[in-house]
Amino acid sequence: MNCSFGLDRRSVREIFLEVRPSNEMALALYRKKGFYQVANRPAYYQSHEGREDAAVLAKKLVIED
Repeated sequence: MNCSFGLDRRSVREIFLEVRPSNEMALALYRKKGFYQVANRPAYYQSHEGREDAAVLAKKLVIED
């Protein structure tokens, strides 16, 4: 997974994203790529049943010179 996005590699050490806990395929992909859950955002997404939480995932970046 190329996570460069044109970032300044000297200043970015960790990236974050939100994903629906019900999106098991996305969670599995992100975990396979080294992301881990760091928080939960209650009622973050709109859903058919009202609101759905968001799992906040993070990945520490390896800085290569």
